Amino acid sequence: MTVPAELADLELLELSESVMSGAGYVVQKAGIEGAQVLLVENDDNIAVIAAPITLQHLLEIEPLVSRSLSERLVAGPPNRKRWDAFVVFLCAQEATTEETEPIADLVNNLRFARRLVRIGVAPTRAGVSRSLRPLLPLPTAHDKPLLDPLDELRRILVVDGLDVAVVQAAVDDFQVAVPSSETSYQNSVRDRTEMGDDE
Repeated sequence: MTVPAELADLELLELSESVMSGAGYVVQKAGIEGAQVLLVENDDNIAVIAAPITLQHLLEIEPLVSRSLSERLVAGPPNRKRWDAFVVFLCAQEATTEETEPIADLVNNLRFARRLVRIGVAPTRAGVSRSLRPLLPLPTAHDKPLLDPLDELRRILVVDGLDVAVVQAAVDDFQVAVPSSETSYQNSVRDRTEMGDDE
């Protein structure tokens, strides 16, 4: 069976490539029976990431993608570290009732590799990052300096595709509606003083 390359969601693959390389993975583009996929590996994991456009094509290419990963594992040198192996499918399409059972069967198949199937994936960096979370290293507490939460929220929303002006207006409205903790503390002390409860 040949699956044409145009049946791959290239946007999800590009985002996956960016997320995985940013997490320290070595990423290679490859073709499996005509379908574009990503081969990713680091010291702990090896995975094939496919992004079929439809769930029907996901179910059709799963055996081919799984076989390619198992062949890659077998072909490695015998003294090489054994990885945790994953076959990952990202699909923007949601599952119908009829598709739910075959997808569950696919996920429960642990032969040679774990299969991760993420459906309804938003074509954003955040959506793809959430979908690939099992493969991503946990951030350590000292990786980044503490950031202002509202500045970080602004940045994430803009990266996810929201209009900068809309994001800024929403954050401004929030800041007006919710006083800062310092103001809240001062008001609390003032209220207790006025009531005679201040010690």
